[in-house]
Amino acid sequence: MTRYVVDPDRSSVSAVARPSLGPGPGATVVAVSGTVDVVADRPSGSITVTLAGDPPARAEIDLADTRAELTADLDPSSPDDALVLRGRTSRAAGAFGLAGPPLLNPTIQISWRLVLAPA
Repeated sequence: MTRYVVDPDRSSVSAVARPSLGPGPGATVVAVSGTVDVVADRPSGSITVTLAGDPPARAEIDLADTRAELTADLDPSSPDDALVLRGRTSRAAGAFGLAGPPLLNPTIQISWRLVLAPA
């Protein structure tokens, strides 16, 4: 097993509320963090996604509940051949402490490209 941490400066996460939870640009990701264990090219662990708000809305995502894929970053501009974890999932808006019309079953759809650094 090899342990990695998410490099927030080189990672990207997007979040979209379905349906929209109000006027404005919608869910905005302000931070991502987490620890990922890799065993035989299979990722496990969890990441924490933080959305903008007052107070910020945060939810932990267990990678076992997603179809996350681990690849080597072959970008020539990258300083190293970093491991990249790509995936997507959706969570109930309530997992982030966000409210919406319950009959519409509001969700936050999250997709990510996380660059992993050795822990």
